[in-house]
Formats: sequence, C-alpha cells, structure tokens
Amino acid sequence: MFCKELESHAVVAQWHARFVELESLNRESQRTWDSEFPHYVGIPEMNSIGKYLAQNLDIRFNHLITGIKKNQSSWFVETTSLADGPFDWVVVTTPAEQASDILPETFYLKIHLQDVTMRPCFSLMIGYDKPKSFDWDAAFVSKSILSWVSINSSKPNRNEPFTIVAMSKNDWAYENFERQETELIDEMLAELERISKKKLEDATYVKLKRWKYANAFRKDEALELIDYKSQLACCGDWCISGRIESAFISSSQLANKLKEVID
Repeated sequence: MFCKELESHAVVAQWHARFVELESLNRESQRTWDSEFPHYVGIPEMNSIGKYLAQNLDIRFNHLITGIKKNQSSWFVETTSLADGPFDWVVVTTPAEQASDILPETFYLKIHLQDVTMRPCFSLMIGYDKPKSFDWDAAFVSKSILSWVSINSSKPNRNEPFTIVAMSKNDWAYENFERQETELIDEMLAELERISKKKLEDATYVKLKRWKYANAFRKDEALELIDYKSQLACCGDWCISGRIESAFISSSQLANKLKEVID
C-alpha cells in the first residue's frame, strides 16, 4: 500500500531491471524484475521519497545534536548552538552508535544498543559521456570485494548520462576504511572491469562515498526500543537488519504503538 501511494504520486516507479547473480566471472542466474515481484526506485532520484514524506514538516538541517535533556516534564534537544523544545516525546532514528551518544543513561533500553554492530560500505559512482554496452542492469556479486553493481542510468526517469554504481563488501570496507580515496577507487574500478569484462577507465565522473553505517546483522528477533514512562524511543533498519525495508517496518511499527498512547 505504501509503495502504491508513492507510485500514484509519481514519487517511485517500478524498475524492470535485467538482474543477474555473478560469482567471480560466472553468471549463476538471471531474470528480469517484473510486476510479480516489483522493485521500486525513487524518481527522478532516490531522495524524492524523503522529500515527499517531508512535506509540511519542520525539518532542521546541519544541526549537530549533542544530547537530550529533560526539564520538568518535557524534553529538550541540545545542539552545538541551541536547545530546541519542549517536546513530549523524542524518537531517535540515527544509527545505533550515534543514538547511544545522544540518548541519556536514564533510557533503560540503551543497553541494547551495545549489541548492535553496524558495518561500513564504499559506494563508487562512475559516469561516461557515451553509453557502455551491458546486457544486465543490476548484479549481485559474490567472491569479490564488490557486493552489488547497478547501471544507475537504467532506472526509470533518469535523465543523466550513462552511470554505474558499485557497492563494496562490508568486510572489505571495514578492513580498508581509512585508506586513501584514490587507492580505493582504483581497486574497485579494477574489480568492476574484471567482473564485467569491460574497459571502464575512460570515466568522466568518479565519486566515492564512505558509508560508515551502511548495514547491520539480521536480528533473530526485532528490537523494540520504546520507553513509555520516559517517553523516549528508537527505531531504524538496525533494529531488524540493514535494509531499507527494515527501516520502514521498524518505524511503522513504532509509529503505530505511539498512536495508541498519543492523543
């Protein structure tokens, strides 16, 4: 229902990608994503979903939150420049490590954050003036330093030049997180050339992102972090597993529980 609403407002569209699974140089399987098991992407870009959901909300950017404190019966959010409030409830949706820094010790569920391990990832985007010839649009990769590759310009409503996004394995990113950017780009690009069997050195656009809190191990049981007495709560993909679906489920479940207690 949620995706259908976004689709009706032209915020997302189905991506009928030609999907393959690659094991080193071998193609293990392939199929085309269709309406039987739809895959959605934001249009014209992924942040369109966030922009749509943020309509009519009071959102503050570029404020470093240093903590939250209670004054009598209300919460105040402290930043490096001011304290904002009062608030009846505070819901923290940052990665677990950052949530632990923000939440007070009086939040008795805070101990569960210590058991959450979030894993990094490198994301490499490369662009070309002229299209490359690929017979697939998205690939899950095994036995490689890469985990996922997509032809980003194959997504619906993308009016940009030919672009590729390559994501690294979490373990490799963890082991190499502090390395020089040029070294990481060269190694990821060389591996992309190897698995795709194509020359890709003529990119006109190259951008590497170090994604520190990209993933989390799947929980045997979803974390439910809501303190009704203190009126504090947490949610996020890391409460279930490191996927966008987990972020949606975690936040939706928390929102439904808050509806029961907030007038």
